[in-house]
Amino acid sequence: MSTPRQEKGEFDEVNYCDCPAILAGTLAYPSRQVDTMVYMHYINLMKTGRAPGNNTIASMVDDVTVHCLMTRARRISRVVTTIFEQELRPFGLTPSQFSLLVIIARLDGASRAEIGRANHQERSTSTRNLQLVLDQGWARESVPEKGRARPIRISPAGRDLLVSAMPAWRAAQVKTRQMLGGDGASAIVELSAALPIEEQPG
Repeated sequence: MSTPRQEKGEFDEVNYCDCPAILAGTLAYPSRQVDTMVYMHYINLMKTGRAPGNNTIASMVDDVTVHCLMTRARRISRVVTTIFEQELRPFGLTPSQFSLLVIIARLDGASRAEIGRANHQERSTSTRNLQLVLDQGWARESVPEKGRARPIRISPAGRDLLVSAMPAWRAAQVKTRQMLGGDGASAIVELSAALPIEEQPG
């Protein structure tokens, strides 16, 4: 629960170097370490009166606004995902579930780790999404007599669902190509094909 001071936007200063929780997080996640170091550097500049001026801040904001690849990629992803969500919704499928079913059908007997690598997802996200598909009965995970690998295959229900949803997927493809243009759509396909497959344990 926030305090009256916090509701007014007033917060006690935090010494990030003395906070075990934050330090533990930065060690576990290097990107957080970089973010925290940048933040601490800015706080030190503020204390010494050497913080960047308004002109410098405006320049940085303009640079990110005009050139940031992450922002643009995420914006394109949100718009494209919305198109596919609208088309696949009548079938009770999300775009990520549809893509996952296609990967499962293509690999035909892959392990959880192999499916996660093919889908460019980290392990916890892949496990969560796979479990939803398995719980729906769209795929089956076999328990082999020997070995640790548990192959996952698409079920008859999952196969029927893919067949039924294909016209909706094709309609979404047409709308997306119209929005991106032929060159834009081709560029996304080529860039995606060139992405390295991340290694996962298991």
